[in-house]
Amino acid sequence: MVMLDKDGKFQGTGTYPEWTMKYFDFYFKGHTMANGQPADHTGYFPNKALFDALESNDPSFTVLDCENRALDDDVMCTVISAMKDNTSVTELKLARNLSHWNEQGDRFGLALAPILAKSKSLTKVDLHNNDLHEKAICAIAEGLKYNKSITWLNLEDNLARKNAKDIGDMLKVNSTLTWLNMNVNQMQDEEALYLLDCLKGSKSIKHFTAFNNGAISKDVRRQLRGFSA
Repeated sequence: MVMLDKDGKFQGTGTYPEWTMKYFDFYFKGHTMANGQPADHTGYFPNKALFDALESNDPSFTVLDCENRALDDDVMCTVISAMKDNTSVTELKLARNLSHWNEQGDRFGLALAPILAKSKSLTKVDLHNNDLHEKAICAIAEGLKYNKSITWLNLEDNLARKNAKDIGDMLKVNSTLTWLNMNVNQMQDEEALYLLDCLKGSKSIKHFTAFNNGAISKDVRRQLRGFSA
């Protein structure tokens, strides 16, 4: 599907909520962007309107939706950093931002962690399919230890690996989170068992799933299928 803006300008391919279109510009590689610099790749770039909405704490801007825009680690870091003083956004839709031109780093996850720690407005965070590495997962888990507003967290299809234990440690102290998805995070038996043990002590989690991880034990795999109250 071809996306066009209200003036008929090509806005890339895909299907996005119409209200999000004004916050992103689409450029072909080498074309001059709004800042006067040539685009270093073909794709979407967040524009001034998005940063203005976040930094001005616009009360009508309650959902940050960057989903499926292939924004790289540096761009995602810049976007989330603009939220440092924001108290209006209640939902982060940040899924499926795998860069097609460079390897994912940890800057985005490290920038997100303190936002999560201090936020009193966020309730829902979707980070699935972002290839967040261990360092980022560790930082996010640490930030969530201090959060008392987020109830819904999707970490599906990331790279928690052994740092799934950090998610477990977070669950020991976080009493707000009720919904957690850890599908496809390359967890092996040791870290999976640790996470499951921590879940048993959680009084808040009502929904949990962790399909398609690397556990060998049939019993562990069975438990990772999760539950929903």
